[in-house]
Amino acid sequence: MSTDRAFHFVDSSLRLAFLPFAYIRPLAHLYIGMDTLAEKWQHFISEEFHYSTEPYLAKKYPSAASKNNVLINPLFVPTQALAEAIQQLDHGEGIVYQDNWIACCTDALVFPSDPLEMNITVWEEALIFFFDKTDLFLKNTA
Repeated sequence: MSTDRAFHFVDSSLRLAFLPFAYIRPLAHLYIGMDTLAEKWQHFISEEFHYSTEPYLAKKYPSAASKNNVLINPLFVPTQALAEAIQQLDHGEGIVYQDNWIACCTDALVFPSDPLEMNITVWEEALIFFFDKTDLFLKNTA
């Protein structure tokens, strides 16, 4: 496992399902109760996080590419076990849950379009995942 890594929250194509809330912030900065999704992740992973988001948001929410970018889908509510698994990812490894990327370690700043490009672990533990803006309210107990 490399120590020269940059952690990124990645806005996916689901971003459009969170409009208008996602017009002015990346998905990681959407609120679930009193915390943003980013704050929920930072509770478990004590790293500096960067963002892979829309170009017009990039000035306020910059990226910082590395040879080993740990990409995280912020639409999942983290657990201790999931956070530990993500921190153990090595280059070319990824985690998926029900055909959705949770995280991967790559030199890119976007999730691979073909999961077969990576060594994939399928996450079996039940997770909370936000599919659209209504989930921000319906799954607010997360």
